[in-house]
Amino acid sequence: MMYTQLDALDRRKIEEGLRKGQSFSKIARIIHKSHSTIIREVLRNSVASDKIFRGATPGFCMNYGTCTKSMICSDPKCFRRRCRGCRKCSWVCPDFVERKCELLKKSPFVCNGCRKETMCGLKKRYYMYLVAQELHEKRSSESHKGIRITEKTKNIMTEILTNGLNNGQGVDHIMTTNPDKFDVCRATVYNYAKNGICSIEPDMFPEMSKRKPRKKIVSVRQTKESRIGRTFAEFEKYMEKNNMDKMNDVVEMDSVIGKKGQNGFKVLLTFYFNGTGLFLAFLRDANTAQSVIDHIDRLQKLLGRRVFRELFPVILTDNGCEFTNPHRIEFDGKDPHRRTTVFYCNPYSSYQKPHVENVHRLLRRILLKSDTFCDLTQEDINLAVSHINSYTRNKLDGVTPYDKFAAKHGTQILDKLGIKRIDAKHVMLSPKLLNR
Repeated sequence: MMYTQLDALDRRKIEEGLRKGQSFSKIARIIHKSHSTIIREVLRNSVASDKIFRGATPGFCMNYGTCTKSMICSDPKCFRRRCRGCRKCSWVCPDFVERKCELLKKSPFVCNGCRKETMCGLKKRYYMYLVAQELHEKRSSESHKGIRITEKTKNIMTEILTNGLNNGQGVDHIMTTNPDKFDVCRATVYNYAKNGICSIEPDMFPEMSKRKPRKKIVSVRQTKESRIGRTFAEFEKYMEKNNMDKMNDVVEMDSVIGKKGQNGFKVLLTFYFNGTGLFLAFLRDANTAQSVIDHIDRLQKLLGRRVFRELFPVILTDNGCEFTNPHRIEFDGKDPHRRTTVFYCNPYSSYQKPHVENVHRLLRRILLKSDTFCDLTQEDINLAVSHINSYTRNKLDGVTPYDKFAAKHGTQILDKLGIKRIDAKHVMLSPKLLNR
């Protein structure tokens, strides 16, 4: 079978074959790939070079044979009698016309293995496997980049859209009158609104479709721009700089997705307080960034801004599509002061937030992976969370998270959150708790 995907070893063999003057067909047979794949690889990942060998003929201008100009650059250090042999003059000469090698238009399209390489003064092009591999990885990374929008651009777009929509203007009118502020299409603007990327309610859009949502919810991938300044390495630097303790000042945030039911599926937004071991879970109708923001806002309104900032100094989460708007999580849109600070784990590194992952095991004793959350209410979730928080932990020296949190912050906050203390003899971590 002819696989078209190339790796670093294949690219090294391609470079070696080009140096030996082998044809694309022969190189393809050596690495067991299609010869068209080799041609595309060389054309795509070869790089230009200004390399000149000593003694090479510097005929890089079309007028080299007839040019009689001298001292065009007016450089007193230049002792050339004629400018036609000087590369500097090509920058200032109005009559300069670059001469390109005709051989680069034919196979093998690069200077690797060319017999005239050492005597040629024209600009060259080489295929180097290390550079080719780097270009391939960069291109592959860019293709999976997700939302290509920076925090600054997003804020500008949000402000312009909000002002226009409040005046009854349509998206087409807003984008037409502000062409330099939008580098995305109309459909992308709607997708940003639906997924909570821009902090605008979908109902504000007059042309927004009122049809029922699709059964399959299209998720938005995590963008690299949203992680700028919020990586796990920067999280560790932030904790060290501010003399904060990972075991006391961090809240780990995650999601638990239920099985799809007749009416779609529901999701849990979960929090684990490292200092006290308290676990919280909130039922959501969709796994979107806006649903996360809405629950964060409700928590702040329920607890008060001062208490919220005290309980959520730092939030550590993963790269899920529902956490793609960290700025809106950190600021409520009304107060310019930051209410929390968000950081992300490295991709595929759930071990960097192990506590919330471990407590999910307790949750899954009650809500099995085969269960749907569609028939649950927030009261059901609060009951399950109350039993989990009344379960003693060896990590807390045999104390329950409920008692640990109550000793530090009191029971008033727990009452607001709907969390109750369950007697140790009546703690139940089983599907029977919710009659499932």
